[in-house]
Amino acid sequence: MRIKCNTDKLIEKCWNLMDRALKEEYSFIYSEPIWKKHIDMWSEHLEYENKPSKYLCIGGIFTRISNFKMAIKYYRKPLNNSVIDEKMKAISYVCIGDSYDGLGNINRAFEYYKKSLRIVNKLRDKQGEIICYIGMGNVYHGLGDFNKSINYHEKALQIAIDTENNEEASKCYSNIGNAYQN
Repeated sequence: MRIKCNTDKLIEKCWNLMDRALKEEYSFIYSEPIWKKHIDMWSEHLEYENKPSKYLCIGGIFTRISNFKMAIKYYRKPLNNSVIDEKMKAISYVCIGDSYDGLGNINRAFEYYKKSLRIVNKLRDKQGEIICYIGMGNVYHGLGDFNKSINYHEKALQIAIDTENNEEASKCYSNIGNAYQN
């Protein structure tokens, strides 16, 4: 199932996250054929500016319009940067995992969630662990293995409760409920 979104609003949000220097070079674009062309120009500028985190924004644009192959292309770009830190690697891996899940390539999705989980465990990043476990639970849900799905969502839930992260806890409860419905 594909969820439609207002792409112009998403592009505008990402545009507003861009650096002032980049904005001064381009005027904001609303029509689809033009913004697709400009994404490549923004990407070139980001490579020049050495701002790997901004690629996640461009990948997010493609994720929102369900163009997961292009999203993966941009989510991978920070991984090729020598200044990337471990947290950024973990985020990139989760985003790539989400995109592979969107493509239906469950094995690849799980592989990237595990890569991210190894990093966030080393960093003791509890929010990162929650996100990885939710992704893994979603993979098993998609495979129809609801017991394993529940297991991963319960791991995420326990961390969310321990860290008093009510937003993530509510997502976990919802995901567990969905798994029990099936």
